Amino acid sequence: QGKYPSRVYAERGADNFMLALDPPKPRQCPVKPRDVHEDQRNAFRECFPGTAKAKDVAEVAYQACKAAAILSLRAQEFDLALLAEQAALRFCQKLMGYSLTDFPLLEGAIRAGYAGLVYQVLGRHFVTDPTVIPLARAAMGKLVARTSTLIDAYHEGDEDALKGTEDLALPQGIKPVMRRLAEDVGGDMSSEQRAILVAGSALGTVGNVQAAVCIAIKWFFEHPHEFGKARKLALCNPSDKPVPVLGEWKDLIQAALREDPPVPLLPRLEVDQNGKR
Repeated sequence: QGKYPSRVYAERGADNFMLALDPPKPRQCPVKPRDVHEDQRNAFRECFPGTAKAKDVAEVAYQACKAAAILSLRAQEFDLALLAEQAALRFCQKLMGYSLTDFPLLEGAIRAGYAGLVYQVLGRHFVTDPTVIPLARAAMGKLVARTSTLIDAYHEGDEDALKGTEDLALPQGIKPVMRRLAEDVGGDMSSEQRAILVAGSALGTVGNVQAAVCIAIKWFFEHPHEFGKARKLALCNPSDKPVPVLGEWKDLIQAALREDPPVPLLPRLEVDQNGKR
């Protein structure tokens, strides 16, 4: 901690991007500076369902995929990447606690934000587009502002502001992330800092789910034997129930993503106090 610069992430938008927050620099005083990034990491671990609730998360994912499939499967041409994106967006909308009316904002912000992330981490080394980062920062800024408003509404119990956020399809064992941040976790973080956690988590989830689905399907087509296993698992699962064989699917998909992980990486070099490598 404190040895790896976040300059490239900060250019992406320090005010609305979790990875752009560096630990505080030590001060020559008895008062230890507060580490907002550490607060966010602790809150992240607390407010997202863990392995103990894997079945509940699978139920949320199932409902999200079911909702996304309605339009995708009726289109004249099937677009796997679009279906994966829509399913991931609906998953985040449900799990985070956004209302249905927030979906267009969530969709636009995540698309712009992920494009900005990929450009900053990788794309700028090959092409120059001065519009990508400003558009991403503006879009994510709007999402953070809306998220902050919702967190305040959850905290205050403002039913008018929370209209449309109640999701009857959400398993009883899962409390929306924004409600948890408002009621249970977050420490001394402001609503804006909590909002950055929510928006940043949604950004990473949607983009990487979309990439992971495309990578996995491509891998299955290149490995006929594994494709046969996946087809058998899919056919034996009732269409009206969540996937019951999570372990077997996980084993199949892990093999594909292990060879070609979807997460865009940015190497962070260790530097000294003067910022030199």
